[in-house]
Amino acid sequence: MDGSGRRRLLLAVALGLLCRGSSQDAQATQSSRHVRVSWDFDQELEGWAAASQTEMNAQIYPMGGELRGSVRGPLPHFDSPRMALLVDDRHHLVLRMRYTGQAKFGRAIFRTGGTGLPPATETMDHQLSDWSLQQEELSVVHSSHGSSADKLIDGDMNTGWIAPVAHDAWVVLDLGAYLEVTAIDVLITGRESSSSTGNRPRSVRLQRSESAYGDFRNVHSFTLRNENISSTNATEPDWQRFDGFSGRGRFWRVYVEDNWGGHSIQIQEVRLHGVRDDLVAIDFPIRGDGQWRTVALPVYDYLMGFISQIRIHPAVAIPFEQGVTEGGPAPMLGNSFSVDWIRVAVAPSVRQVVGCLDKFSTQPSLDPPTADLEPQEVKINGFLSKVKTVHGDISSTYPYAGTYNCLRRGGERITLRGRHLGTTVAPPTIAVAGRPCTDVMVEVDEEQASCLLPPAAVQGPFTELLVEVRLGDLPDLLVSLPYLSYQVPPPVTLRPELRNLAAHSLDVVWSPPGDYWSHVTVTGYVVVIREIGGREVGAEKRVVVGNVTTTTIIDLKPDTLYAAAVASLVESQTDEEWTELDLYGRRAALPGALESALSLETNATATLRWDIEFLSFNANATVNHSSSDSNVQLGPSGVVGGEGSYGIRLVGDANIENCNQSIVCCDGYNASYGLSSCKSEAFTCSQIGSVDPYYINGQSTREVPYSDPDYHLSFSPYGEKPSKGPSKQILRYKQVDLRPTAPAAACGPGLRLSGSKARQAGSAWYARMLNVREGFDTIFTFRVAEGSLRCNLMDDTYTHCRARGGDGLAFVIQAQSPLALGAGGAGLGYTGIHNSLAVEFDTYFNEELLEPYENHIAVHTRGWRHGNSANQSYALASSIQVPDLARDVHTARVVYRPVLDPATLFSSRFETSALHTHFLTNADHANGGMADFGAGVGQLEIYLDDLASPVLITPLDLGGLLHLDHGRAWVGFTGSTGHQTFQTQDILSWRLNQLRTDPLYEPAVVVNGVGAHACADSGLCVHM
Repeated sequence: MDGSGRRRLLLAVALGLLCRGSSQDAQATQSSRHVRVSWDFDQELEGWAAASQTEMNAQIYPMGGELRGSVRGPLPHFDSPRMALLVDDRHHLVLRMRYTGQAKFGRAIFRTGGTGLPPATETMDHQLSDWSLQQEELSVVHSSHGSSADKLIDGDMNTGWIAPVAHDAWVVLDLGAYLEVTAIDVLITGRESSSSTGNRPRSVRLQRSESAYGDFRNVHSFTLRNENISSTNATEPDWQRFDGFSGRGRFWRVYVEDNWGGHSIQIQEVRLHGVRDDLVAIDFPIRGDGQWRTVALPVYDYLMGFISQIRIHPAVAIPFEQGVTEGGPAPMLGNSFSVDWIRVAVAPSVRQVVGCLDKFSTQPSLDPPTADLEPQEVKINGFLSKVKTVHGDISSTYPYAGTYNCLRRGGERITLRGRHLGTTVAPPTIAVAGRPCTDVMVEVDEEQASCLLPPAAVQGPFTELLVEVRLGDLPDLLVSLPYLSYQVPPPVTLRPELRNLAAHSLDVVWSPPGDYWSHVTVTGYVVVIREIGGREVGAEKRVVVGNVTTTTIIDLKPDTLYAAAVASLVESQTDEEWTELDLYGRRAALPGALESALSLETNATATLRWDIEFLSFNANATVNHSSSDSNVQLGPSGVVGGEGSYGIRLVGDANIENCNQSIVCCDGYNASYGLSSCKSEAFTCSQIGSVDPYYINGQSTREVPYSDPDYHLSFSPYGEKPSKGPSKQILRYKQVDLRPTAPAAACGPGLRLSGSKARQAGSAWYARMLNVREGFDTIFTFRVAEGSLRCNLMDDTYTHCRARGGDGLAFVIQAQSPLALGAGGAGLGYTGIHNSLAVEFDTYFNEELLEPYENHIAVHTRGWRHGNSANQSYALASSIQVPDLARDVHTARVVYRPVLDPATLFSSRFETSALHTHFLTNADHANGGMADFGAGVGQLEIYLDDLASPVLITPLDLGGLLHLDHGRAWVGFTGSTGHQTFQTQDILSWRLNQLRTDPLYEPAVVVNGVGAHACADSGLCVHM
């Protein structure tokens, strides 16, 4: 390889502005195999050691598949055959050898040009003037000047390149290889100055770069004068030398700066001096114990370009050099050495490590990172958002990639892409932070390999760990890059907030912690809620949720102060369990979860005493006053805002006491003051129309008069009033223009379900659905009065008369409609309401309904498939051991607990019926699926007057019995009068708490040999 064939000159001359041209040499196709040339000496020396014993100072011969030799002079060596091997990657010379003797060093010398291998001791001129000129790479950048840049290195001392006046100018020289430059010689032409300014010097910068058009960095600065001088820096007549620097590079720029009005300057020749560039020596340590060892020399660190020959000194003397080397003695006559094989091979290069959470980049430093991440949002039950991030593959777009958030327990498969990574015949070994991977697979020879990640060290470190790849056949060739990180605890979450307060629950809301890259590592959170004050000061409840940012904390105490904090979790994203969440986003923490520190606590916030509390009922009580807490948001189960006072919907003949077709009432009315006592802000109640509960055979969806708790909100002081509203109008006094009659009484204090009139039916529903699936505890007082007179008749003579009336009232849970009203009379206003359960307080004996007695309580339901019925056949339980319901004021308590207490089975008040058997065997039970009561039951308790001892207890699963709206239903009361009998039924007060206790859910483990349960008929099955 001669100098003219391997090197070229790139000249770029600029007069104020550089116009860039480009050209490239044709490059040989690079082999994908990591071993580029190999000598094994199986039968012969294969072209090595062709010189004489005298020339080599050694006796060399082949034996036993080895190159063997003994020292015969002070500098033993043997040369390779001639070659043209291109070093353009991480090339290494690798040899396996042994040596017996006292020397401590060997040496390899690489020839890059010339015809012999003289000692590499002196520096040399890099011979720019001898290199061939590529005319097509000459750039003329000023229209008024032809470029004379070629004269700079033509070897003619009478020609040169002119750097014109008042302009920056430069020349770029391509050495053709990365060479070290330690001095520059410049020959300039002296000129007499004809200007008064004299000969102004020109400042010059010598710069280097990785490419002809890249960013040049200063290596040395010096000053040229436009005259011949004899100075200390002159190496020979008319030449100026500038040294005292060192730099390594291929492209060098001589940059002559503008002298601001001085003269031009002509440079006739330039020489760059440096370490001899045709010979490169690499020393390596040896041991003289005769043991086989492998030596790997990184040739690419010393030269890039073609190698024409290699010389190996198996042992050499190295002089002591203070602070550099201890040196070593020369080999002695008779010392022996052997070489098993010699290779020139390329060490592996890794561009991408992927497999966990991946970051891509255009830079090897992975800065800045990017990724193709698409958050997939899924709504749990249509409300609670959980997020799982899907990672796109952009490895073909971005050359570099690293991976992070790998499981500390290991076991994930990571993939490495790059060059020279080994083959299926000789797969590489891969290690992370020195810990070996297992199950290494070469998926594409030399280009792609994968392995199973080892566990992280218990004490770390965990981030930016070195991924090391060693060639399987040449383990001394390796690469290691900090391209992998194990999981680490996520950043601390910002302070959460408490919202949607209720008596036994509240919502906690927070934001994901950290930046974008931290967000995608988080798989869940731990919510810690702490009780403040009370008997259990500091008592904590820990709730684990998935990748959500809000949850409802249930099973809290009413009227109690709480504070909450949140910690983030990082867990395995390969286990689908992390995405399997319940109604509130809850799940168990996965094994190996990493938890951040807790956030700051929220302010102490009290739960409500009651979710519903009506101490009495006037018109104001029936309208919507919304949540007791103004901090409102959509909760995880679809509830907007906390509990408060959302009003009552009055349906049919239900109304506020003293409000009906005949009487208009006003809150705060005082008979002594008349209308003047009705303040403008006071609510009034009036009604237009009535309902006949029999006229369409008791259908619960017929149109009936009703009230709207939000109707008063639709009136604007500046806008038009609604042209049509509900027939029961409860408005502020100032909002009403026309009334049937003027207010004549105070509204309330009772909620009247039916008046003292025959053929009436009414229902009153709380205007917000309540969670009944998780239990409730309600207490209400009622009064049945003004009963009609009934006399027994015998021989046309009244024998006994009673003022009892009929028919009674019921506490009802239903998920059919907020305006539901069933049949009157014996139907008590709930008969016909689908998807409902009623606790009836019956005051009239209806023989045709198989009722046990005229004065009884009972629990009636037909599930979600049929309309409810007051027939005793559809009673889960009943009792006649109650006081007279038609006299006095009574206090009732109804409690539903979603988990059955086994102790109640032995209570004298525990009662079941044949209807329970139906719900335990209905639905798809016959087909191998699950019945309505198939996953566990709770218990319904009914108390009357004595609120500590129940009248009856019956097993019940509300979640299976009814089709609830995310556990919620409409809750209220119904009442009715008979065809000829009548009475008033008033609810005087009402309190209710949602207990918010997790229901029991224990489905069958295996049914029909598949799954937890199966459903053969989706039309019959609710539990699918």
